[in-house]
Amino acid sequence: MMIINSHFLRRLLLLIGIATMAQSFTQPASAEALLKPDEKTTMEFGSNIYQEQCASCHGNNLKGQLDWQTPDANGLLPAAL
Repeated sequence: MMIINSHFLRRLLLLIGIATMAQSFTQPASAEALLKPDEKTTMEFGSNIYQEQCASCHGNNLKGQLDWQTPDANGLLPAAL
């Protein structure tokens, strides 16, 4: 009985090892490797997104709105940095 269990465990460990290796080959590359954050084109891309999606509230120079800690008439806080 012990021989069968030992044989089974060896096969199970081998199968787990193979599955782990197969999964590591299917992992997506990290975002940093794909985008290369220090490249000029990546920074321009991010800047364009900020100008289109964020600057109207957070300001063109990333400074947010003045007195952002005081709620407005609706009780909401203005955009902050």
